[in-house]
Amino acid sequence: MISKEAKRAYNRAYLVANREAINAQRREYYKRNPQKHKEYQRRSDERNKAKRLATRRKYYLRNPVTYLLIAAKDRAKKKGLPFNLTRADITIPSLCPVLGVPMVRKTPTAPSIDRIRPDCGYVRGNVAVISRRANILKNDGTLDELRAIVAWLERQ
Repeated sequence: MISKEAKRAYNRAYLVANREAINAQRREYYKRNPQKHKEYQRRSDERNKAKRLATRRKYYLRNPVTYLLIAAKDRAKKKGLPFNLTRADITIPSLCPVLGVPMVRKTPTAPSIDRIRPDCGYVRGNVAVISRRANILKNDGTLDELRAIVAWLERQ
């Protein structure tokens, strides 16, 4: 009788040795059965959702500027606004230039890209990195908070 460990080792070795042939068989099977492929993808997406989210979080922590640019480009595309920013155009300060609070990711004071003149889009010279809170305050801030925003805008 072969032990379970020996069987697993044999199966792993077989899969490694025949990876290309096995993948070719799978591709051919799913090409003939597109509905089965959709179901396989759906199950795979459900199984790997937590892993994808964790990977995305790690990427965001390592590349906050790229993350801000990707999000801004998506918004520009949805709103039909011009976009010509690069990584060199974005600098994330340690303190919010509007409110003077530390910019901490995953909080209301996380960095966000602000369009100084909203109708001009995401173009060089028309954007600033401020805290998400300062960006939201434009819509629903208190008088003191709005005065801080006005003071910052006057310095621009």
